[in-house]
Amino acid sequence: MSIFTAGGIVLIPIIICGLIAAFIVVERFVYFRAIDKRDEKFKKDIDIYLTRHDYLSAESASSNADTPTAQVIKKAIQSKKLIEADMREMVQCELDVVVPQFEHWIGFLGTVANAAMLLGLLGTVIGIIEAFGVLGDGGGILNQESLALAIAHALVTTAAGLCVAIPSFVFSSFLEKIVDSKISEMERFVTGTVLRLTGRIL
Repeated sequence: MSIFTAGGIVLIPIIICGLIAAFIVVERFVYFRAIDKRDEKFKKDIDIYLTRHDYLSAESASSNADTPTAQVIKKAIQSKKLIEADMREMVQCELDVVVPQFEHWIGFLGTVANAAMLLGLLGTVIGIIEAFGVLGDGGGILNQESLALAIAHALVTTAAGLCVAIPSFVFSSFLEKIVDSKISEMERFVTGTVLRLTGRIL
């Protein structure tokens, strides 16, 4: 409570930023873990169905998996009667649709990090202004308690802002790398599936 009091009202939005950042990080990790499990089973099933040329079951498996990769594969299967160029165009359009599912919230995490850092800076400025106010209003008598509180206000909000911003930036960068990896993996699998559907590979 003493730290909260020293931080002042600016500490409240910084704490809110921290909670939002924590929610985004946990939500993304849970999401990626869930789709990894579903995709692992889906890829095994789709390989079996395509080997048997059982496209109806393959489409059903794609619907049941309910992952971005499965969504693109479903579109490819539905477009298999089109000429190859049109199929590839349909698949590319579907890829453009599903990619934001991987990126969901991650861009906002960077915004939250910036907001926390700027709020920390705002708290620092407010604390310095308060400190100068104490020095100016002292009338030759220094109020050490008020001056210490003003300095604490500046330091606590700065530290709090950095404590939220630094992990948020780190996790944002890490999650972006995960997204890039998953998009590349999805594109490779989709390309292989399209080649199988067009008869290029068995």
